[in-house]
Amino acid sequence: MPAKSRLIAFGNFHTSVASIIVHTILFFALDAILLVAIGVRIELGN
Repeated sequence: MPAKSRLIAFGNFHTSVASIIVHTILFFALDAILLVAIGVRIELGN
């Protein structure tokens, strides 16, 4: 995601909302794909 003042900002601790949303979606998708790939089953209840 583009930074506030430059295309890429290294060492900048001002995280944009867009960056947080994109990374959340990417990590959730990666986790879901890996859990399906290795066959993890989550059982809730009885």
